[in-house]
Amino acid sequence: MVVGVCALCALLAMTVFPPRARVPQVEAQSTTPPMISNIKISNIGATSTIIRWTTNVNSDSVTNFSIGKNLGTSKDPNPSVMDHETILTDLEPATIYFFRVSSADSAGNRSFSATYQFTTPGTEKIIGLDEVVSEEQKLITEKAVEIVDKLTDEKALAIVQGKLQSVGEDVLSPPRILGDPRLDIGTETVTVHWITDKDSNSVVEFASEGEYGGGAYARTEGDAGEYVREHNVVLYGLKPQTVYHYRLTSRPQVGPEVQTDDKTFTTKSILPEIFGVRLQKIEENSATIVWSTQVPAGGLVEYTNMSTKEKKSIGDPSLQVSHTVRLTDLKFRTLYSAVIKARTEGGDEISSQPVTFVTTKDDAPPIIANVTNESTLYPGADLKVQTIVSWDTDESSLCQFFYGQGLTITDENKLSFPEETGFSLKHTQVITEFTPSTVYKFWVECHDPNDNVGTSEDFVLFTPEKEKSIIDVILENFQGTFGWVKNIGK
Repeated sequence: MVVGVCALCALLAMTVFPPRARVPQVEAQSTTPPMISNIKISNIGATSTIIRWTTNVNSDSVTNFSIGKNLGTSKDPNPSVMDHETILTDLEPATIYFFRVSSADSAGNRSFSATYQFTTPGTEKIIGLDEVVSEEQKLITEKAVEIVDKLTDEKALAIVQGKLQSVGEDVLSPPRILGDPRLDIGTETVTVHWITDKDSNSVVEFASEGEYGGGAYARTEGDAGEYVREHNVVLYGLKPQTVYHYRLTSRPQVGPEVQTDDKTFTTKSILPEIFGVRLQKIEENSATIVWSTQVPAGGLVEYTNMSTKEKKSIGDPSLQVSHTVRLTDLKFRTLYSAVIKARTEGGDEISSQPVTFVTTKDDAPPIIANVTNESTLYPGADLKVQTIVSWDTDESSLCQFFYGQGLTITDENKLSFPEETGFSLKHTQVITEFTPSTVYKFWVECHDPNDNVGTSEDFVLFTPEKEKSIIDVILENFQGTFGWVKNIGK
């Protein structure tokens, strides 16, 4: 009876105070693909077989298989497991099939295995047997093929393969790779071409600079079951502007393989796109062109005098997405054609369509930009503040600095410094009249040689606060404790 009461108490406690719901923990997604291992072929029949493998994390199950080079796809409906099994059906008897498996985790990181092969049992004609001259060798070949067809154990097949390899090495020489491989390099794919002096398969191992670390290759592409002399392998899923290590392997049907030393290539960077091109200003002997790129790139403008056909160029190699170039030494009332070029860090370049314009009388005011200010407090008996204000104009201009104390400036409290004495693109004003701990408003007015006047927006600055001396700090502390201190000196 006591036990029943305790059980009832527990039930009531759970009803009154329900267990606190666990707050789901958000984990950072990994970028490491699953590790594929223990690939096994089992239950090989005339029309079906089973492919099994394991991964170190839950992931999907994809098997690419085919008789030829272009592998089809079979995907298991179970979306996330560590022990994978794919049943291939509707196969042809007595046929060699090629396959590879792949698995991707929930974050989309995918791994690929190498390419394997198996042969479905059945009566088949041994291709090439008629070319064997010796009748004795023909009989031995038929018997050997019959025995090999009965092997389904992966270890047994490996032993036979090793024996054949050993015999082949005694009587055959490895293929030779003729010349250097040729690469067609893109931003995310690279096609590797090479030639061998005899029929052999085409395999490329590769890894990015970061993955290569200890000399191991993270991925493999190619056709291990097709024997050719002209080899073409496409490497997919590469990153732009990245260094990759790679190695070629070509193995004949019988005999040792040939393998190159480690080589490298660098994928191309993403080509910039030139957009937002406009003529910001056209003057009598100059013009300003602005544009943008979606990736950082250097900018160059090649411009041509359409009357004399004289060509010039000017630009900025620094990598940026917003570009401004001023063309100078132009002829008045002359037609020009300009082409913009954008170049990536890797040296890839793209050009815009030509932009034409005619130099004309300048009626646009100077553009005032990059206004900055900095104030410094100089201690001493005569406390001073020095403020330096600087700004740029897009054309040579004369500028004047205006200012006033406070946030509201009228004609009565507006102050200024004399106008500059020479035309310039960069301007500086040094002020020593400001007092500490004070708010000031300022602006600048500039005009170009054609008396086009431009005015900046209003700016506000705060001069530094005067630092308190040790005597001031002591007196403030005493005043907070003893009210009479404030009467000292009165």
